[in-house]
Amino acid sequence: MKSEAEIRKALAKLKKLRNKIDAVDRLFMKELAKRFQVVREVGILKNEFNFPIHQKSRMNEMLNGRRDDAARLKLDGKLVYNIFDLIHEASIVCQEEIVKKTAQNKKAKKRSR
Repeated sequence: MKSEAEIRKALAKLKKLRNKIDAVDRLFMKELAKRFQVVREVGILKNEFNFPIHQKSRMNEMLNGRRDDAARLKLDGKLVYNIFDLIHEASIVCQEEIVKKTAQNKKAKKRSR
């Protein structure tokens, strides 16, 4: 059985480790916000040139690349694939919203003429 002092020391260490996890999570979210800013820029460009929002070949290239990156970093490839699949789905929704807002703005301009 562990002594109270050992337990207190372990709990303090656990708190420090959890604080490190929280800091990494905050960094991850900041980087994710940067990614979505780029996604919005991509959506504007795709909309301007009538490029399709969903490009299956690009999606496959990105997801397979992230899975390869995961292997190099000794991370679970399936986990990383699933995370980026969700991020990609959210990116598509973001870009679709840009197209929808642009169409609404064009309609509003036509009505105001």
